[in-house]
Amino acid sequence: HKIIWKELPTGNVNDPYRRSLQKSYIANLQNVLLSNVPAMTVLAKCGGSTGVSYFANEQKWEQDGISRGEWTFIADGKSNPNVIYKDTTGSFTDSAADGGRVSFTFIHPERGEFGLSVVYEQAGVVETYNIIRTPSGGRIALWTANKSNSANFPRVSAFVATCE
Repeated sequence: HKIIWKELPTGNVNDPYRRSLQKSYIANLQNVLLSNVPAMTVLAKCGGSTGVSYFANEQKWEQDGISRGEWTFIADGKSNPNVIYKDTTGSFTDSAADGGRVSFTFIHPERGEFGLSVVYEQAGVVETYNIIRTPSGGRIALWTANKSNSANFPRVSAFVATCE
């Protein structure tokens, strides 16, 4: 499908006609973008991450990372995203099957960019992933983990990883 960008009418952003056009445009764009998704699509694969974490119990920042980590971002035939990851122990985990509510936060298919959030309500953990293009054309993941409800290691972390 070819996507054609149309300028929305200028004027009051609360104008009901303008808001109706915006909602219609967004719904149509999502249908076009997601209508050709096969049974399972790999959106990106990312490797080890480097970053920093703030450990609340110790009240300090530390260099952090998952050097042998792997993340595979997928979407099923109904456009439901998911994250499959390998942690520091070498175990693979399916975020949705592990109780995470996985949602797209943005999609730019023409650039191969997208964002996801994963919320583990029972554990009080929120992760965000933004897969974006670098100026040289490669892709990276900018991701965060907020584990403020973790009894042993409450922390917030920010990481970067290289992606395919």
